[in-house]
Amino acid sequence: MGLLLLYFVFCYGLLLLYGNFRKKRKLKKAGKPLEGARINWQRCRRIFFRACIVIVVTTSYMYLHLRFQWMGDNNANLKAKEYFIAGQTVNVYKSILTSVFHPELPFIKPLTSLQWLIYNKGVALLPENDGEAGVWQHLWFHYHFGKKDWMYFGVRKNRPSPKMIKILDQYWFCLESMATRPFADREMEDKYLESFVGLAFSYVLYDGFYSGEFLGSATRMAKMPEMTERYRLVVKWVNDLRLKWQDKNAPRIVHDNPKLMVLSQLTLLITLHNLILGEIHAGNFNCNNASIAQYIKLRQEFYAPDKGKPAYKRVPNLEERKRIYHIAINSGAGRDSKYIIEHYCGYKVAGKVDMTSAIEFAKAENITPEEHEEGRRRDSLFDEIPLLEGGTNGRE
Repeated sequence: MGLLLLYFVFCYGLLLLYGNFRKKRKLKKAGKPLEGARINWQRCRRIFFRACIVIVVTTSYMYLHLRFQWMGDNNANLKAKEYFIAGQTVNVYKSILTSVFHPELPFIKPLTSLQWLIYNKGVALLPENDGEAGVWQHLWFHYHFGKKDWMYFGVRKNRPSPKMIKILDQYWFCLESMATRPFADREMEDKYLESFVGLAFSYVLYDGFYSGEFLGSATRMAKMPEMTERYRLVVKWVNDLRLKWQDKNAPRIVHDNPKLMVLSQLTLLITLHNLILGEIHAGNFNCNNASIAQYIKLRQEFYAPDKGKPAYKRVPNLEERKRIYHIAINSGAGRDSKYIIEHYCGYKVAGKVDMTSAIEFAKAENITPEEHEEGRRRDSLFDEIPLLEGGTNGRE
C-alpha cells in the first residue's frame, strides 16, 4: 500500500505543477500579473490529505475484499495468492486508468513495473505444473491492451518489431500454460474460461510479426512449419475450451456473453485459414483434411447455425457486429478460404460476401462481378494457386 500511496502522491504533484504551469501561461498570454498563479499550499494540503484518506480506505477495502475472494477454503496455492491479491489490488486502479488511457503512458508504467515485481515473486511460489501463472500474466499485462485494441507503442506494421515478438512469446506462454496445465484453484480456472479466447484472438491477429513485417505476412507465415504446428495447437485448445463452456458449472458470463462465443468463432476461422495455407505450402493439402471440414462447419455456425440466432447478431452494438462480420466473411482471409474450398474442393462455404465493389469494378472492366472477385482472389493467392494447380488433385 505504501508504494501505491507514493505513486498517487507523485501523480498529484505532477497534476499540481501542470495546472500551475497552464495557469501561468494563460495569465502571461492575457498580460496579467503572475501573482494570481501562485499555488495555494494550504488548500492543496487539505485536498492531499483528504485524497490520501480516500485512497487508503478504498485500497484497504479492495484488498480485504480480494482476500475474502481468493483466500477461502476452496482456494489453492495460498502463499502465492498473497502476491496475487496485492497485484490484483494494483490491477483495479490500472483497469480504471486503461479504460481511458493507453497502458504504456508514463503515469501508468510505474503500476506495471510494480506488478512485474509482484508477479515474479508470486509465480515462484506456484507449482510448476499449474496454469495459474498464465492467468496472472494475462490479467495484469495483456488484457489491458486487448480490451481496447490498443497497439503497443513503437510497433509499426510495415517494419520488423523485436518488441512485438517478445510480447507474442508472452502471449504464447500464457496460452500454453492455461490450456495444457491443470488448475488447483477452481476460481482461477474460471478466469481461464473467461479470458483465454480473447488472448488467443489477439495472438492469431498479430502473429504475422514473427515473419518480419506484419503487412503481407500470410505467405511467409505459411512457409514456417513451426507456426503451422502452433495453429494446430490453437485450434485444439479453443475447441477444448468450447467443450468446457458447455459444462453447467462454467461461469455465468460464459453463457451470458455472446462476444465470447463470437471470439472463439473468429479465432478458429482465422487460425484454420492460416492452417490451410500452411498445409498448401507443406504439400499436404487435401480436401478431406480436418482443417477443411472444421472451417466449413465454423462458417455455417457463424452465419446460420442449426439452432437459434447467430452469436454475432446477439452483440448489441451495430458497428461491432459489422466489424465481426467483416473479419469472418468479407476479409481477405475469409474470401480466400471460401475460394479455395469452393473452387478446388467443390464444397459450399456459408456466408454472403459483399460484392458492392466487385459490381462497380466489373462494369468498368466489362466482366461479371463473379469474374472480378475470382481475379481478386487469384491475385491474393498468387503463391498458393500454382501449388494447388500444379500438384495432385485435392480430392485424391
